[in-house]
Amino acid sequence: MATSDSLASDKMENQTMQPDFRNYKYRKQKKSRWWIPLAIVAGIILLLFVIVAGLGVFFDSLFSSKPMEVKSNSVLYLNVNYDIQEYTTLGPLELFSSTKVPSFFEIINSIKKAKTDDRIKGIYIKSGNASLGYAKICELNEAVEDFKKSGKFVYAYFETGDEKDYMVTLPAQKIFMPLEGMVQLDGLAAQNMFLKGFLDKIGVNFYVCGFEDFKTAAEAYSSTKFSDSSRYQVKEYIGQMFGIFLDAIQHYRSIKRSKAEEIINEGIFTTDGMLSNGFIDGVAIESNIKKEMSKLAWGSEYKNKKPVRLVKISDYAYSDPIKNSGESKVDEERQIAIVYASGSISHTEQTELFSKQSAVYANQFVSNLHKAVEDPKIKAIIIRIDSPGGSVLGSEIIWQEIRDAKRKKPIYASMSDVAASGGYYIAMACDTVIAHPATITGSIGVISAIPNFSGTLSKLGITIDTISTSKNALFMNPTLQVPQEQKDRFRAMSRDIYFRFVSRVAESRKMTFNEARALAKGRVWTGTDAKKNRLVDCLGDLRFAIILAKNRIGLKDNQKVIFNVYPKPDADFNRLLKLLNAGNQDETEESLNMSNLNAMSIKLGQDMNFLSAIYGALPAEYQKQFIYNLNMINMALNEKIIMYAPFAFDIR
Repeated sequence: MATSDSLASDKMENQTMQPDFRNYKYRKQKKSRWWIPLAIVAGIILLLFVIVAGLGVFFDSLFSSKPMEVKSNSVLYLNVNYDIQEYTTLGPLELFSSTKVPSFFEIINSIKKAKTDDRIKGIYIKSGNASLGYAKICELNEAVEDFKKSGKFVYAYFETGDEKDYMVTLPAQKIFMPLEGMVQLDGLAAQNMFLKGFLDKIGVNFYVCGFEDFKTAAEAYSSTKFSDSSRYQVKEYIGQMFGIFLDAIQHYRSIKRSKAEEIINEGIFTTDGMLSNGFIDGVAIESNIKKEMSKLAWGSEYKNKKPVRLVKISDYAYSDPIKNSGESKVDEERQIAIVYASGSISHTEQTELFSKQSAVYANQFVSNLHKAVEDPKIKAIIIRIDSPGGSVLGSEIIWQEIRDAKRKKPIYASMSDVAASGGYYIAMACDTVIAHPATITGSIGVISAIPNFSGTLSKLGITIDTISTSKNALFMNPTLQVPQEQKDRFRAMSRDIYFRFVSRVAESRKMTFNEARALAKGRVWTGTDAKKNRLVDCLGDLRFAIILAKNRIGLKDNQKVIFNVYPKPDADFNRLLKLLNAGNQDETEESLNMSNLNAMSIKLGQDMNFLSAIYGALPAEYQKQFIYNLNMINMALNEKIIMYAPFAFDIR
């Protein structure tokens, strides 16, 4: 029984545990603040966006210099001592350089602009180590010759060089050399590096399949010298290029072609020999030439020791446009696009072993073509081709896209130095095909050069055993001896692709299959011969293609037009981001070559030092061939059948 004390205690406990609502102030339930972390994240993202945008504006203003102000009495300085590309895309490190590198198109346009620019009184050409092909040299000469119609002077200077270096100077009214200069004017020759002996030593054998006789690009791997077919077509080509060179001497120097050829047969010339034979106009050091040009540029305003105002073409190309009275207004609703196809053709990006070399990636090209087609202001498109070909698949994709695009807008093909094999294949899809007389084109055919490493593995004592579900599960496996049955089947596949190529030529050029095949067989043609054989529609340079496009869209020859050029260079800040994010962007050209040689050495099963020692010991012209050949091997490993021109050899 509970006592009174315990009952009182229980009563007190119950009272303390029960809440007293009389003095309780009601509070709302605390809401969740889940949005605060999201707001913080969003704020950080917004802040980063503002910072990046601000940095973009900052770096744009930092790296993009204002257009140069061209002063009166200036002379345009044309230096061709570098590798002039069809189009220019700056690398990240070039952001920190104040000098931009103009493309070939920009150089030609600058010369045209200077013709009517009263501030420019003449052109000064400095030649040496010219890397241009003969088609580009001819286009450059034609632009300079047109400039001279303005009555302004053109002077040229070079110290050493060969036929190409001299040919660049020919349009000048006066050509000078220093006293101890030397020129190798001894005719043109072709030389090719053949790797078969080297490959035999390391146990690498190539299965080569080419269609047809003249498709000889893979001879470098399967032979030790030029085949009869290859020798014939190379001799024909260099003979025609030499003829173009002699014609230029006759045209510009008034020396009969037969006389020039007779003189050149003597060989190398010193400055005295060049002067006595009428190849140059005077002996002078560069500083004296600049004084003479200063007098011409200033005229009656000249004062002693007044320096010549040389304007680099790299600056002039990006200078403010000149404003001439009476000039026709630009029609913004009728524009022309120039879409470049420059370099080896690949169906995917980074197929090219040496990635700093220009390349045509099918997906990028198609994207650029679509932009040009979809822009309502662009009324005509010029495909500027400078390509030896490459991927069959990539060429086919581009061909299909051009064919579809020309149903919507007129499309012209303008061939530069090379538009052969896959480069010719994509040209066929255009409405009008224009070649320069010196263009290398044709090479209608396909080739495969599949490396086989079974000999290398045998030398290393490595054996291969296989298990498969069918007899062709290891078709053309590069680590096994390939049976004749597989070789025959592969050759039939290659022949089918070749016949489709020939059929496309027949359809495009309105020929029978047999007529097209007679001109095919892998043979290369100059632009002149291609025109005779109906492989192209007409002969002309890029300016001629532009005139045709202008006329097609209702513009006059001399009327100004807006050009949209593709691919477009990246924005400065985007290139900076690439520099910050891509570790290999700061590699030099040499280190890039070494890293790619390392990749190829792994594929060939050789020590890196072995290949790099060979590469380093070669003269510069053979290093280019070595790279060309390794690129072809790399492409053959990724794509069994390719469309490649047989021009790994060096011509000088």
